Amino acid sequence: MAPFMENHQNKYRYERKYVLEQKDLHKFYLELSKFYFFELFPKRQINNLYLDTHTTDFFEENVEGLYKRKKSRIRWYGSFSSLSNKTLEIKQKRGEVNFKEFLDLGDFEITGETNLILLWDSIIKTEKNESFIYVNNLQFLIPKLFNSYSREYYSNQDQSLRITIDKELKFLSPETNLNIHEKNVIIEFKYERDHVLNENQFSNLKLNKYSKYVKGLLSTTSFEPNY
Repeated sequence: MAPFMENHQNKYRYERKYVLEQKDLHKFYLELSKFYFFELFPKRQINNLYLDTHTTDFFEENVEGLYKRKKSRIRWYGSFSSLSNKTLEIKQKRGEVNFKEFLDLGDFEITGETNLILLWDSIIKTEKNESFIYVNNLQFLIPKLFNSYSREYYSNQDQSLRITIDKELKFLSPETNLNIHEKNVIIEFKYERDHVLNENQFSNLKLNKYSKYVKGLLSTTSFEPNY
């Protein structure tokens, strides 16, 4: 199992996302230091393969801003094409509250040569995965988008507020083979219900419903994203 797995438990938490321009990142780091935030984990690369229905129902739920929505992805850490542990994640959202479920898929490689349809079919048909997949109706999904980025982890002193900084975002569509790079930095605040959030102590943060999946799918299928 990869180290520093992010809240690998069935647990509700609140999340807020902000878009930050590259030119403002240095000031944000200074403010983190000013308010005594510390680096919680070493930075690392995160890779995702997003799954959706043939009619992109998860994508539509997000674009329409439904109160209840979800997404599913295979996630792994480190070099994109290395042999590494993969995890199947379901992320459900209720307003600003998130809930995740996980299934350990074991170690394998995903490269540019991987047949994603056959890979997903083999995951579905693996006996130990069947209960999780069929209970959650994941057998009807197909691979839709690759995404990778560098993530940094910070926390306040009592660890009631965690802040992640996602940089160097890349998106690749396995269907169109188009790829793009995100020019901005994505900041996420993650906290429990009893934390009193004061995001105004940071400058230049723009609250945004930014979704990596939506941004990537829109951009790599030649649509103009509404961000």
